[in-house]
Amino acid sequence: MTDLTPIFAALEERLKTTENPFAVFDFDRTCFWDNDCEEVAQYYLAEQGLLRDNTLFGKPEPLTPEYHRRAFLHYFELIKEGKIEESYYFTKQFFVGFTYDELRSITREAIKTQHQDRWETHDLWGRKVRRGLQVHPVVESLLDYCRERGIQTNVVSAAVTPCLEVGVEALLNKKVDQRFGVPIKTDHEDKIINEYAEPNPMFGGKVKVIQHYIHPTQRPILAVGDSVGDEKMLEYSETKVVIDHQNAVSRRAEKEGWFLVPNLRPVSSETGLDLGKESH
Repeated sequence: MTDLTPIFAALEERLKTTENPFAVFDFDRTCFWDNDCEEVAQYYLAEQGLLRDNTLFGKPEPLTPEYHRRAFLHYFELIKEGKIEESYYFTKQFFVGFTYDELRSITREAIKTQHQDRWETHDLWGRKVRRGLQVHPVVESLLDYCRERGIQTNVVSAAVTPCLEVGVEALLNKKVDQRFGVPIKTDHEDKIINEYAEPNPMFGGKVKVIQHYIHPTQRPILAVGDSVGDEKMLEYSETKVVIDHQNAVSRRAEKEGWFLVPNLRPVSSETGLDLGKESH
């Protein structure tokens, strides 16, 4: 287990001069080892053939199994091409046509397909997809510390709100006081459309969410994240903790003296081994 004593010591110093402290946590791939609750729902929709938006590629198409396969694989093609922002918006279209409650229910069913005590890989149209949503022990310890010390806990995520709500409820055991995701918009039939309200936490917007919903001027006493989408939130916080995915944010954490904690791997049900820093 990672020694969190230096982080706790830094927080204790800041608590001496901070009234009504609050902490902010990213959700996917921060709270969980290399997995994403929203992606779990998106993959579930594709695998089960449940998509309702037949215009993902522009012109209307039949919602065939081939259409679902193409939609799933196109997401990875966009990432490979470096079109990260486009990939985010593309897969969020998977939710178009569902009501808020329907998407909550789908997310709940998708989470049931995930192991919470181990992980394994699953082949989906030639792609290796991880199955397992295991809470990162460092995040769990930090959440517990915040609860014990009276620090309000908030999850600020680029996942759409229905997915985030269900994920937090199902997986973080009431350790979180508030959660803020991407606010969806709906049509006259209460079905999700491909538009999002503001403030939107995607692509550096998390600080605006903090200022709008939590406090307009006070900075978080603690922020925990793992990617460039969390970078501005980390900059804005007093104590910065980065889950090490060996990416640009990890390198910045090392350079600037932010707290960098290992991305602890769970045990694989396939090998029975702790995978350390191996990548699959």
